[in-house]
Amino acid sequence: MQYDNHELKAALNADRTILRASQEVSAEAAYAKLVAETKSVYVGYDAKQKTAYDQTLPAISQEQVRDISIGYGLSQFNLLDKNGNGKLEKSELDARLSDAKAGRNPISGLPPTMEVELLKSLNERRPYLRALHKGGSWWNLNMIDPDEVTKEDLSAASTEVKQLRRIYDNQPLLPGVKPDKDLSTLPQGVPELFEAAGVEVKLTDQPVSKALAHHIDRSFVIAISQALYNPSSKEIVLERRDRTSKARSHEVGHAIDDALVPGAAFFSESAEFAKAVNQDLEAQKGRNIDFEHELPTLHTFVQSALLRGKLNESASKELFAEIYQSGDTNLAEGLRKYFPATGALIDKTLASRGIGRKPQTW
Repeated sequence: MQYDNHELKAALNADRTILRASQEVSAEAAYAKLVAETKSVYVGYDAKQKTAYDQTLPAISQEQVRDISIGYGLSQFNLLDKNGNGKLEKSELDARLSDAKAGRNPISGLPPTMEVELLKSLNERRPYLRALHKGGSWWNLNMIDPDEVTKEDLSAASTEVKQLRRIYDNQPLLPGVKPDKDLSTLPQGVPELFEAAGVEVKLTDQPVSKALAHHIDRSFVIAISQALYNPSSKEIVLERRDRTSKARSHEVGHAIDDALVPGAAFFSESAEFAKAVNQDLEAQKGRNIDFEHELPTLHTFVQSALLRGKLNESASKELFAEIYQSGDTNLAEGLRKYFPATGALIDKTLASRGIGRKPQTW
């Protein structure tokens, strides 16, 4: 869906809502956070902004939907249990699903589009929830399609969510570091985009790899980074002395790539981006370009991909950031020479959002 800037910010606010909910440890707290954040952002929204927000909110991973659906089921159990027998029968869930699809009788404080996804998840996972509570063989129990879900089933699932979230947490990389409030040196439109998307710039007084070394068990790549944009927590992490360096420009490029598209996707993963890249790669065939000589500072992922003549997802993201970034002018402009269609698409997209490339001050 194409958004104007007003709607894009609302859609990005939905991303931020989900991010905050996903950082809660329990399913119940995640659901409560989702409801509270939604009510908060609705204040002052017009109909178009609400539509953009409502359509983006369900565009999250199925893991997040599953977790939040448990909190929803427990929080709304008595309202969903129409006959009061202590069980959520399939017929009751189906009836509520029909109401949610039609926008009738709202009970959750969430957009109907989001409630539909939560109800579908509960309905589809009845066998798993029953097996989890009973502690029997999931394979054997899954051969039977139970008609209902009990509060005990949901409580067992809630315990599992809590355990898994402690292991695979989505917490900020540097929770004790306050984000840099001075974003005035960022290019035009970027501070506003980051505010809408919930992107934070965090500065450390030591090398980033040292500041993030404790994340070695979580991610080897994170633990050895010299500068980083982490999409799962929306953090740009830089050493303070690199605040205005090309490293910052590159990581800002990654964050912009992420924020240009509501939901979990990046702009560099879009079909139009792939089309532009393939057009440029096709034009390079037979030219025997020595990229290592022409662009010696080019990111290794992109360099390797150009040797193969095909860019994967990681290389496409790095290409976007390298073309965007203005800290290494020779590299950025050199890439535009070999990727004119891709560069033009990036420029057109940024211009349509009022986003600049050159820092406002340096």
